[in-house]
Amino acid sequence: MATDTALKKRLRWLLSGKRPLWAAAIVVVLLILWILSVVIKPIANYATAQPQNATLVAALIALLGILVTQVVNTILARIGQRNQQVLEERRARAASLQSYLEQMRHLLIARHEHGDTASISKVIRAHTLAVLEGLDDPARKRIVLQFLRESDLIPRQIQGRQNKIVDLSGADLSNADLSQLNLRKAGLDGAFLTQANLRKGYLPGADLGGTRLYGADLTGARLVCASLREARLQDRPDLGLKAASLRGADLRRADLRDADLRGVDLAEADLSHADLTGADLRGAIVTDAQLETARSREGTSH
Repeated sequence: MATDTALKKRLRWLLSGKRPLWAAAIVVVLLILWILSVVIKPIANYATAQPQNATLVAALIALLGILVTQVVNTILARIGQRNQQVLEERRARAASLQSYLEQMRHLLIARHEHGDTASISKVIRAHTLAVLEGLDDPARKRIVLQFLRESDLIPRQIQGRQNKIVDLSGADLSNADLSQLNLRKAGLDGAFLTQANLRKGYLPGADLGGTRLYGADLTGARLVCASLREARLQDRPDLGLKAASLRGADLRRADLRDADLRGVDLAEADLSHADLTGADLRGAIVTDAQLETARSREGTSH
């Protein structure tokens, strides 16, 4: 029973097509050797018992060979189909990104010729949200955000002074690789940055208000004067905020429950009504006066 269960697990593993070809080939060879080790002795005994049995045994061996060949071919074909599917999906995503960038080029030209119209901004936003939704490659999401930043399409909203062209609220930037990316004064408010890599990101003055940063890694990020108002970071106990700079950051009503804030520079940060329940603030640069403005400090380590 245990042997049958192990055999079924190996077959499911192979047929899933999620393993490299060489690994599948090794398992197939081992499986064939195991089958032969089980049946070869009884077959040999039967063949030598009587001379007329040799012909029947030869036919059985030939049939077994055909069966094994068919099984191996089926497995390899399945793996080949899976690999081809993955390749086609990658090509489709690459083509989607290329098409998006080309569309943006035409829209930016139209915006320059006709002025900053609300209709063009809406079209740009729609295309951007659509392409991000279809991308699951962290590097390609980085390309999109870098393009938006360098095209000055996502400046932080400043009342009466400048407006964002592309509103990223609701944009899917989960798992995006934004490490060491220059996002100075970028407007990322309302975006989904779950599991995003923001290590050593340059985000002074950036607007991260209302973002979902569950599991995001902000280790070493520069967030001086950034806004994390009503941002949510609490879904993981090791949020990777260690050694991040939040000096002067707007953290009003920020959800920092269970956040690892060890060594974080919180000097001059506004913690008004922030939820610091269970937060680890050991070694953090923060004053008691700042902490007193927080909504909750229950269970914090300081």
